[in-house]
Amino acid sequence: AEEIILVHGELEAQTVFAQKIEEEFAKTPLIPELGEVFEFTAQGLIRHAPVKKWLTEEALIQPAARPVLPVPQALKRSGKTEMHRSRAQVNRSYIRLQHHLKNLIDEGQRTHNFDRVVGLLDSLTHLVEEQERKN
Repeated sequence: AEEIILVHGELEAQTVFAQKIEEEFAKTPLIPELGEVFEFTAQGLIRHAPVKKWLTEEALIQPAARPVLPVPQALKRSGKTEMHRSRAQVNRSYIRLQHHLKNLIDEGQRTHNFDRVVGLLDSLTHLVEEQERKN
């Protein structure tokens, strides 16, 4: 491989893995920023930095802080503008949900208010089940 790009895992794990690759294969892997784009050309790899920071701690907690993703050029050219959710978008949503659930459970343990925790978890479960039935 001429270029190695690490795109999976947390930054800490990517950094450790990158060091192992350097030691073992004498190659320096690239660790992109979230939203960074790579362009592969005959002359080599071109890195395009993200226009703005995509993901911050606040964005994980506040769904309104999520960026609106542009319609890719290929979809614009084909006339299809309907966006399908990407795996990365699903992962970000899942991480936000995990964060909220962990905080809910931690708060319930601190306050010993398990009725509230069970009530909210049951409500969420019913909501998911309803959505699954509708689909």
